[in-house]
Amino acid sequence: MSHLDRIVITPRQAGLGPAIRPAAERLMVASALLLQQEQKAMLLLERDEVGQICDLICHHGRQSELDSSNKGLQPVIQMVHRYGAELLDTLGQVWPNYAAPESLGVLTDGQDIYFSPDSPSVMDKDWFLYAARGEIRVCSLLGRNTPLSRLLAPEKTAIFH
Repeated sequence: MSHLDRIVITPRQAGLGPAIRPAAERLMVASALLLQQEQKAMLLLERDEVGQICDLICHHGRQSELDSSNKGLQPVIQMVHRYGAELLDTLGQVWPNYAAPESLGVLTDGQDIYFSPDSPSVMDKDWFLYAARGEIRVCSLLGRNTPLSRLLAPEKTAIFH
């Protein structure tokens, strides 16, 4: 049994409904295109308390913001924003309105999408460290066995499927 089989949370148990997988797949495809064009390893996408995408950051050793003025990237960035907003709206349903986090985000490597209900802001400077140490639960939204999924708290990774 792999670490990916240990903890399974279905959309029904999480209250997310059937929209989670298609929304995650759409964002993953758009993100993979953007990561390939930018030659980056990871993409962090986060929305603020009013539901607007406020941060879109690529990683490859260091954080770097995307050049949204690059006309060649604009269509892909727009797709990432649209599909990211759709997925984050769905994930936001985990919390009741009165307890919703100020920021909510996901991380992707272009192969899967990761989310933590314990620490919903992926822009928190220690998010990745907490995830790698297993101090927060990290949910693999598509349940793929990737190098990043093995790094992000392998004994505590949860899968939505």
